[in-house]
Amino acid sequence: MSSTKAEMTINDFATQHRLKTKHDKGDDTTIIPGKSGQLYEYSDEEFAVMYILPATKPARPRVWNRMRDLCAAAGMVLRQKGDAEGAISFNPENGEQVQLAIKLAGVKRKRQMSEKQKAVAEAALRLAFARNRGTAVPTEGTLAT
Repeated sequence: MSSTKAEMTINDFATQHRLKTKHDKGDDTTIIPGKSGQLYEYSDEEFAVMYILPATKPARPRVWNRMRDLCAAAGMVLRQKGDAEGAISFNPENGEQVQLAIKLAGVKRKRQMSEKQKAVAEAALRLAFARNRGTAVPTEGTLAT
């Protein structure tokens, strides 16, 4: 099945949605890790979300059952079903499915700094560099003393 537009990769998806990626050494793939699962490329056209809690946390079958039903209602496809864990594939270009997948895996988005926050951080960095070099501390900027 050929597509007229370029296929989205997991890295493109992560950039578009401000998510962090990680290289999974177990199967040599790139994933988007979360607190309760991960997002990964399922096929050329689909991504998948795996819901599986760490062994240190108790199983949450009610959460899995509710999210599984919400995902199915949104048109996502159940690929693996366990008592309290499973995998569901989704279309990375469907906004509703993407939001559910990110929520199910417990993925946190990267922060976006405002221009004011960037200016304050830059001033603090300049101040720290100046103090470490033993040079005169600049008087302009919000954090200068």
